[in-house]
Amino acid sequence: MSDPQNKYSKSIIYETATANDAAELSSLWKLYADAAWSSHTIEESLKISRYTAFKAIFDSDIVGFILFSSLYEDVEIQAIAVQKKYQNKGVGKALYHLLLKYIFDESKINPINIFLEVAKDNLVAQKFYKSLGFERIHQRSNYYSRQGSTIETAIIYKKIATYS
Repeated sequence: MSDPQNKYSKSIIYETATANDAAELSSLWKLYADAAWSSHTIEESLKISRYTAFKAIFDSDIVGFILFSSLYEDVEIQAIAVQKKYQNKGVGKALYHLLLKYIFDESKINPINIFLEVAKDNLVAQKFYKSLGFERIHQRSNYYSRQGSTIETAIIYKKIATYS
């Protein structure tokens, strides 16, 4: 499944990720988050119909992915992760647009509520989500435990997306 939205990386292919991709997705996620899911958790989640993931592939390597769950009109993005050298090239945005297309095509619900959480110190991710129209709605103090026993606040974002 290719995405015409991604004008920067024509050679990147986008496909639905499966439970077989769990180890690669987990490894990529762990580069950016201490609280990343294990490959087992990702594998088991992708066997449940409300969880879906899309992957970005370049030269047979997974260079990015989005993992989300959906239940009726609510969608929760569990993770978007893109390898550093592919960041700022439209990969994350293309993955997000695949989520929207999938949700609107599958659910026929309009509008939908999209939620996500991000560590307060992850300013790059916050800037990315704000650029997509997400708004900060809440925070959970002392939510993330980090290696070295530091604790970080989670910022909760929401976007009401409509099919257009």
